[in-house]
Amino acid sequence: EKSHLPAPLRHSFENLGLFHFLAVSGLHFGLLLGICYLVLKALFFFWPRPLLILTDRQWLFLCATPLLFCYALITGPSPSALRALVMYLVFGLALLGLRPLKGLDLWALAVWVILLFQPQAVGNFSFRLSVCAVLALILANQGRKLLPWPEKKIWRYPLASLYFSLVATLATAPWLLVLKGSFSPWAPVSNLLATPVFAFLVLPLCLLATFLSFGEPSLAVKLAELAPRALPLPRLSLPQLTPPLPVGIFVLLLALGGGVILWARGKSRVLGLVLVFLLAFWAYQTYRSLNLFLLLDVGEGSAGLVKVSGHRKAILFDTGPRLGRFDAGEFIIAPTLRKLGLTPHLAVISHLESDHVGGLKSLKEIWPNLEEISPSRRLEEYRGPGFALTFYSACRFSNQNENSLVTKLSLAGFKILFPGDIGRKRERELVAQDISADLLVLPHHGARNSATYPFLKKVSPALVFSSSRRAGHPARETLTRLKSLGLPHLGTKNFGAISLIWSDPEEIYLCTEKARRGYPLLWRSLWPLVKVGCRPLALRP
Repeated sequence: EKSHLPAPLRHSFENLGLFHFLAVSGLHFGLLLGICYLVLKALFFFWPRPLLILTDRQWLFLCATPLLFCYALITGPSPSALRALVMYLVFGLALLGLRPLKGLDLWALAVWVILLFQPQAVGNFSFRLSVCAVLALILANQGRKLLPWPEKKIWRYPLASLYFSLVATLATAPWLLVLKGSFSPWAPVSNLLATPVFAFLVLPLCLLATFLSFGEPSLAVKLAELAPRALPLPRLSLPQLTPPLPVGIFVLLLALGGGVILWARGKSRVLGLVLVFLLAFWAYQTYRSLNLFLLLDVGEGSAGLVKVSGHRKAILFDTGPRLGRFDAGEFIIAPTLRKLGLTPHLAVISHLESDHVGGLKSLKEIWPNLEEISPSRRLEEYRGPGFALTFYSACRFSNQNENSLVTKLSLAGFKILFPGDIGRKRERELVAQDISADLLVLPHHGARNSATYPFLKKVSPALVFSSSRRAGHPARETLTRLKSLGLPHLGTKNFGAISLIWSDPEEIYLCTEKARRGYPLLWRSLWPLVKVGCRPLALRP
């Protein structure tokens, strides 16, 4: 059960590229088939008469099928398990009919059968990873005859294993990049070393514990506790490969380059690679020149990130909630940063309530050098390359929300005010200071005792954002005040993640996740270079 794995152990599997070991797949079914084969082989040695009716492989299919069905039901029909089971059934039925199938035919039939009964599986990342890895291995097996292999088996087998591991890693890398913004470059070698131990020690112990749990639960628990010790994973903070561009653009450039290498010849290949390189250079320079503010949809909480023009570093404003197993830092903020090709170097925390600071711990585990600014530091100003932060701190209120660190970001002629969870008491103090801004993130998620008329008039924003999910946030009274002042409002509750993109403050684009999802996947993968789901924003009349 992956959900109960300790976070450090789960990160070790991910960093080493071994997370697929935790998914029920063909490796598990193959081991069960191997056990059944050995039992049948011993049986037929003493009693060969059944071989007069069917071949040993046909008997294996008939005897192992109930066992594999039971195992799939016990572990749950995950996409990878379903793919392996369907491929096994298709192959076995063809074997019974004396019509053996080749690898590609078997793969295509299995995918067709799964999508026939579960068409929604095409959108499942586990299904995509599984079928892409198997397809790549089938093609690699056909193409290995074209490669020069050493004659000595002592070298041939390790090199062949590394070859297949590398192929599977490259085949799944684009999907891993799209899913979490990074992938492990250590996967080919770590899989080569860990697979034998996992297949012949860890997995047999786990399978034995599974079946013993029905009759000898105490012994099953001991075996289950022993299994992880057979594969001690080093808790290393290994660097992961993160693209320098938004992941969609990076994957498309890789696909273009790969297509040129595979299909172009002679001078056309050289010219094609030069054009791909120039396109990549243009994309990189254009992306570097952009300023980006993204208010993430983290549910009932708050988390925003800012990209500064000319840098790959990001500033975080609060880090969202952490509720049970849900961690906004691990599951939303970190993947978003990686997908945008950014590294956080500064986190501004308004106050220490869990819906604003919950994701900070996991982010610091991933990026230990992340600098934190919280109300306790009592700074008045912080300047960095291309941006300035002005802080309005207070610590004399008994209510922690009122003591939130209010922050104003000035970036390329554009100002954003982050007021945390302040209410009307703190707002009365702030109206005496210079808190004017072009964009206001609603205080306290738009609660009715915040965003008062004097405060809104003093800030005088051209646009208002809110981050919330709970009913009543933003409150009806708050929305009425915004409407009466003619302030346009967008909330993550209705629009998903909301962003602003600009190079020049005279040309700003407003983008929402809701609008972007109306475009085809290929088109919206070009965001933010291509303004998909965006519209020009006029700040001032």
